[in-house]
Amino acid sequence: MNESTERKLTTNAHFFAAALFQARVYAWQPGFSVEHGIIERITEDYIMLKNEDGNVTFYSRKDTVFVHK
Repeated sequence: MNESTERKLTTNAHFFAAALFQARVYAWQPGFSVEHGIIERITEDYIMLKNEDGNVTFYSRKDTVFVHK
């Protein structure tokens, strides 16, 4: 059986767990993949991801789908 291990992050608990375990998170906006990285900051409106190069970007929780693979 080939099960998908992809998990959509939607709650503060999901984001906190991904940040705690430094899991790679992918951010998608309508039509394209935006970025992947480790969650550095969580707010009610934004999630900040840090990529492998050390660059940080804020993504709107309203406009972005976050997935942990």
